[in-house]
Amino acid sequence: MGYRILITDDDTNFVDTLKDSIKEKIGDVEISVAKNVGDSLKLLSTYSFDVIISDVQLEDMHGIEFLKILKNSERLKKTPVIMISGKYIEPIDRVKALKLGAVAYFSKPFDIEKLCDEIKYYVSKNK
Repeated sequence: MGYRILITDDDTNFVDTLKDSIKEKIGDVEISVAKNVGDSLKLLSTYSFDVIISDVQLEDMHGIEFLKILKNSERLKKTPVIMISGKYIEPIDRVKALKLGAVAYFSKPFDIEKLCDEIKYYVSKNK
């Protein structure tokens, strides 16, 4: 079995495009989607994922707060988290996410090849 990825983002069109692109570039991958942090945490309580991709602007919680929850969890703290922002961010926002434990931070629009390279790198590093 290939990679297991969890995407937490409420933009359905973006998620559909992202899923298709990741599957095309990586191949053997299973992708689960949560529209908010609550749904994401439910999935994380049942399943293990190789990588978590999370939007910064979520409907029920800011993505940075979600990142803190993940990194404070004994079971989840080693799972690589890639943050994605749909708006212009100040450099300090990127630094904050990386200091809190995100392995990468992308601003939309971004290069899907670079995202897939990050996914492959961190999955291979953790296996």
